[in-house]
Amino acid sequence: EQSVHVNPTPVVSIDASDVCLGNDVSFINTTIPSNNTITQWTWDFGDGQTGQGFEPAHQYTDFGTFTAQLTAVSDSGCVGSGVTDVVVYPYPVAAFSISQNEGCAPVTVNFTDQSTVAPNYAIGSFEWIFGDGTTESTTSATHVYNSPGIYDVALVVTTQGVGCADTLTVQQAISVYTTPVASFSYRPTDATMLDPRIRFQNTSINGVDFEWTFGDGGISFEQDPVNSYPEEGDYLVTMTAINGICEDVTSQMIRIDPETFIYIPNSFTPNGNRLNDGFGAKGIGIEKFEMSIYNRWGEELFYTASMDETWNGTYKGKDVPAETYVYRISIIDVKGESKLFCGSVNLLR
Repeated sequence: EQSVHVNPTPVVSIDASDVCLGNDVSFINTTIPSNNTITQWTWDFGDGQTGQGFEPAHQYTDFGTFTAQLTAVSDSGCVGSGVTDVVVYPYPVAAFSISQNEGCAPVTVNFTDQSTVAPNYAIGSFEWIFGDGTTESTTSATHVYNSPGIYDVALVVTTQGVGCADTLTVQQAISVYTTPVASFSYRPTDATMLDPRIRFQNTSINGVDFEWTFGDGGISFEQDPVNSYPEEGDYLVTMTAINGICEDVTSQMIRIDPETFIYIPNSFTPNGNRLNDGFGAKGIGIEKFEMSIYNRWGEELFYTASMDETWNGTYKGKDVPAETYVYRISIIDVKGESKLFCGSVNLLR
């Protein structure tokens, strides 16, 4: 009886991780046996290139799916082989456009993705880095810049698969300028034609230059102008606060009331010479008028609701004595305000 020794055939088992184009593929060799009985390791990487060694590294020059094969030869001449697929992914090319690159805060900017990747592959993720501490993960994005400044913008795109990423950074992509806030107050708020001058106080924020239109055809570029109005009425005052290319506009309606004035004499002489013969009041800007005259005992001697009518110093058709009498005058002016005037008048004969 004769013994026969059978040498084992190598059981070849290999594996490799998928990679991005340009990176080395590290192969994992779990062939049995893996000891010194294997005298030759021959690799066919599936791209026309070959190699030797137990676990060589290989870099593919193109993307795609490659079938790598390892052939193992033992010291007894036994041959075994095994294969594994390696997927090499392409990198995308990040690109984007922006709707505007400058503006006055707040600035709304639309970002449109224009990235590309090789056919039959897809971009799996997007990350926008807006430069103001915020990010967004959408294909295209809309972002509002609220604070003045100059911002770099970046887009990171990643191929679907093992995550091959490309980044495009645009330096100083967005310039956001300070927008002023226009505001003003004015005095007096109850001006009349007696003094139609209005003093404007500029309360704007971040304004450098100012333009005023007063509603009467007048304009000014002063910070705190004064305007004198030619006649009563309502006037729309508009102030524009300017800071570089940015501006803000505000308006207020102001009113100049008619002049309200009343004159009441303290004596009259009803002697028929047509000079100071009657007692009454004169004025302007008066919508309603009432006047009563009383003697020292409080008896009403005269009443009128017309400024054009005066007291001629009589009561029931007879002259009253020359002495001091009391008047009570009430008015409502053009602003609707009621006023009362009480006093005494001397009748002289």
